[in-house]
Amino acid sequence: MALAKYYEDILERLHDNVNSIHYLAKPENRHFISDERWQQIFANLKNQVEKAEQLLDPFPN
Repeated sequence: MALAKYYEDILERLHDNVNSIHYLAKPENRHFISDERWQQIFANLKNQVEKAEQLLDPFPN
């Protein structure tokens, strides 16, 4: 049960991050973040997704 809650928390954080990025990526909001910061955000999100996939993959390579 604790493991399921852990996975649920990971997915919830990813979902929140994606929603935030979606909001900031709208043309009217793009001025809030520099191009360098966008690169950091996407690299961080990619890293989080890869970690989540590793945790959720029952048969890693």
